[in-house]
Amino acid sequence: MRQFIIYLLMVWFISSTSAINVIVPDTCMKMIKLYLYDTRFHFCVTALNSDPRSSNATNIQQLAEISFEMDISKAKSISVTIDNLVENTTQHDNLTRKAFNDCKLIYSFAAIELTAGLEALKAKNYERAIVFADSAVQRAKICQLGLRKHMIGVSTLIRENTYFMNLASISASFFFPHN
Repeated sequence: MRQFIIYLLMVWFISSTSAINVIVPDTCMKMIKLYLYDTRFHFCVTALNSDPRSSNATNIQQLAEISFEMDISKAKSISVTIDNLVENTTQHDNLTRKAFNDCKLIYSFAAIELTAGLEALKAKNYERAIVFADSAVQRAKICQLGLRKHMIGVSTLIRENTYFMNLASISASFFFPHN
């Protein structure tokens, strides 16, 4: 009897683990195949799996909601990073300060748009959700261009901005024909 219970527990564990692990890589693979964004498979899987809620997602809708929430959180986090950078920028370095403030504004708008996108997603208005996610990607690109143009931005901000662009690209890729 004991062996039978152990056997049942092992079967349950294996089946629940495989169900949990399949939705993220399958979804990421579908995104890659569509080439809609330069969403890298490994980044997609790693990023989505970094949120523990992904292991409980049973469908793409839930995974997309998690992705949007991750984007919103990252946009707010980058705004805090920018605030810290502005505090450490001398008053005489106007180009640096302007670039940081431009990015701060961009990320404030990105967080607002992604929040609206999440609401659209929950209402199953996928076209509207994709517009908001795509806008966040485009805003991050503008920030990146401004930082690189002036060769400023501390490599930390450029790295965070690049991460955000890739992360938001995942959200922007959810609602294409594969759904």
